[in-house]
Amino acid sequence: MFVVANVLDVQQFCLWNAVLCGGVICTADFIVSQTGPCLVFEAAVESHRIVWFTDAFITAHGRIAEVTLHRTGLVEYLLAF
Repeated sequence: MFVVANVLDVQQFCLWNAVLCGGVICTADFIVSQTGPCLVFEAAVESHRIVWFTDAFITAHGRIAEVTLHRTGLVEYLLAF
């Protein structure tokens, strides 16, 4: 669960983790009073989606690529090349 001030302004690291692994992004108000925004994601990696990155994307967004590859179990595949 990721608790954020604004569900419309979530750091990419939190968003990618919630989308890939499944998870909840909500505000503190939701936790305290069950009112306010709460986004629930089903794990994308369980739906067997294909993830493909260009070298330029990996260079420009290394942390996102790293998290994605580790969460999908593809990091070993990438290192084999």
